[in-house]
Amino acid sequence: MQTQTNSDTPLSKLCRALVALLIAGFWPGRSAEEIDAQIATLEPGQHNLVLGGVLTFTVLLALFALQFGLLGLTAFLLAVLAIVG
Repeated sequence: MQTQTNSDTPLSKLCRALVALLIAGFWPGRSAEEIDAQIATLEPGQHNLVLGGVLTFTVLLALFALQFGLLGLTAFLLAVLAIVG
């Protein structure tokens, strides 16, 4: 049986792709593929720190948007779609 590292589990690949898309939305001139490749080369501790930091920040922004009700959540969703798209 082969042991998987942090960077090659399906969940890790999905989270890394999401984080790369979010970072690429704010970093002009860099593609999501370049950022994903850079994140994949990080050490496991740094890899987890980057993924956890970006995803935690996104969840905190969603909780802040929730304070404004359905309108806030709609604005948050549209902002995330605009960044990723």
